[in-house]
Amino acid sequence: MKTFLTLFISVFAFAYTPSLCAITTHPENLQHNRFKIQERGYYKERGKVYYNGKVIKEINATTFLNLGYGYAKDAWKVFYRGKEIAGASSSTFQVKEDGYAKDAWNTYYRGRKVEGASANTTKILDDDYSKDSWTVYYRGRKIEDASASSFKVLYDGYAKDAWTVFYRGRKVEDASANSFEVQRNGYAKDTWSEYYRGQKIGKSSLEKEKNLHNGYSKDSWTVYYRGEKVEGASSNSFEVLYDGYAKDAWTVFYKGRKVEGASTNSFEVLSDGYAKDSWNTYYKGKKTK
Repeated sequence: MKTFLTLFISVFAFAYTPSLCAITTHPENLQHNRFKIQERGYYKERGKVYYNGKVIKEINATTFLNLGYGYAKDAWKVFYRGKEIAGASSSTFQVKEDGYAKDAWNTYYRGRKVEGASANTTKILDDDYSKDSWTVYYRGRKIEDASASSFKVLYDGYAKDAWTVFYRGRKVEDASANSFEVQRNGYAKDTWSEYYRGQKIGKSSLEKEKNLHNGYSKDSWTVYYRGEKVEGASSNSFEVLYDGYAKDAWTVFYKGRKVEGASTNSFEVLSDGYAKDSWNTYYKGKKTK
């Protein structure tokens, strides 16, 4: 009986193994599995080039070359995210960084020609800025009135020339280039004022601690959240907890707004937006039922 059972199992396995192999090794399934892994970005399979799962009909698969950062080319054309860049020179095309690229005649940002930019003198800076001998650009767009010769990138989106301060390519009104300093988390200051993400938020009181964390800051009299005044907050007793929560001697705040009914003495932050005091539980600043 044991011998018969062993023989039966062997015959059954032999009969079904080919069909199982056909399922796992069929060329269409292999192609699907390989394609699934490469479904984002460029991918070449069986003489065709794909971008994000769609065939690029205009590209020559034999001479296809993935340049990185969304760019690719064949012997004659250049592409960005699967779409042809009109007029780009394949033979001289070079990818730089932060979305920038250039050929012998033009500069490009994320596949778009940077109008007026000199390819020969273009320099790629930090924080999405670039410049040539005459003009400064932010993400491929000209910054009006910026001086290329004195322009320098600070950090956190801020930059300046000899006369003007910029934030993400836009002029920071009334900021003093000579005394301008970047702090952190979008905050900056000059001799007279403070700024948050390029917007003036009030007079500077430099002798006091300004920038806390989680988007909060304060001066001697006022507390701010992302540059906006936190109404009713006491600067003297204000402290940041974490996960967006903060408190002073009397009130609890979540992302700059008062948490109604919360007890500051017993308030405790948990995790993932949750907190509690002696009587209630809160989620993202709202009392849970």
